[in-house]
Amino acid sequence: MEIQQVDCSKYLGIFIDSKLSWQSHIDYAYNKIIKFTSIFYEIRNKINFDVAKMIYFAFIHSHLAYGIKIYGNTYTNHLIRLMILNNKLLRILQNAPRETPVVKLYALTLPELHTYQILKFIHNCIYHQTNCHLYFQIILARII
Repeated sequence: MEIQQVDCSKYLGIFIDSKLSWQSHIDYAYNKIIKFTSIFYEIRNKINFDVAKMIYFAFIHSHLAYGIKIYGNTYTNHLIRLMILNNKLLRILQNAPRETPVVKLYALTLPELHTYQILKFIHNCIYHQTNCHLYFQIILARII
């Protein structure tokens, strides 16, 4: 049986490309999230801030957060489209002007979300020791 080399493969919902640039996964997440733009334009004047926040975290944040510990460490030029779309959707839902700074949009930016997820993982490893030994065994096995 011969194993074929492919350019991209999907594993546990994350697209892994042969160069580990994560561009395929970022494009996939972008295409899933961009569909909400027109929907958010339609509903933004009909919902209050709390409902908008719930909608954002249910439909957008969940796609961004899944696997960000892995793909969030890629080059900024790969992530820029996703970052711009995220900021745009936050502005739409909050009915904020285009010039509104990202820090006033009441959500973490993509790099901040990546940092937060990494810090949360490290905290769990140090203080709760939840499956971290297995993770580090895998890392060490690749190094050795």
